[in-house]
Amino acid sequence: MRARARPHPSLLLILVPAAVCAIAFYIANWRWPELATGMAGRTQYWFLRASPVPVLLFGPLAGLFTVWALPLHRRRPIAMASFLCFLLMAGFYGLRYCDTVIAWALVAYRNHLRAPCICPIVMPARAPASGRAPRRSTR
Repeated sequence: MRARARPHPSLLLILVPAAVCAIAFYIANWRWPELATGMAGRTQYWFLRASPVPVLLFGPLAGLFTVWALPLHRRRPIAMASFLCFLLMAGFYGLRYCDTVIAWALVAYRNHLRAPCICPIVMPARAPASGRAPRRSTR
């Protein structure tokens, strides 16, 4: 038996979730802040905080719609590509958020009088001996 050199044309539909995810990533990271410039403060803040939502949703949704049009034996590769796109984007946004939290925690650790209370599990050197949260400065 000889292996086929050419894949079935329906397997090219694997590119659909990746392309939709790439387009949503482009819009969310390079065009989303430009859309937020004309908004009010609080609305702008939540609009920018919600930027990962379309990236995480549109790739798997495109994979779902693509899978509905195919027979059962062609669905698995597209579903796996969609899942990999989701994991890739979730990992990217998760690492970016961790970098933000770590930077905030380091600043809060250095400047503990003006920072809110940090969880003693995250910053054990900051935990008071009494187990209570430290008081904030009144200055």
